[in-house]
Amino acid sequence: MIRAGFKSVREGLKDSFPLRLYHKAKRHFWDPQALDFGEDKRAFARLSER
Repeated sequence: MIRAGFKSVREGLKDSFPLRLYHKAKRHFWDPQALDFGEDKRAFARLSER
């Protein structure tokens, strides 16, 4: 099998097909970076050792 092409990551991956699909999914559903775990962190700190 002969390689038809090559793309270096030096230019960045912003235009890569998988990354474009990821950003499209974020626009239509939810953004994992938008999750706020602050309340979870506070609740965990209040837990007892038992």
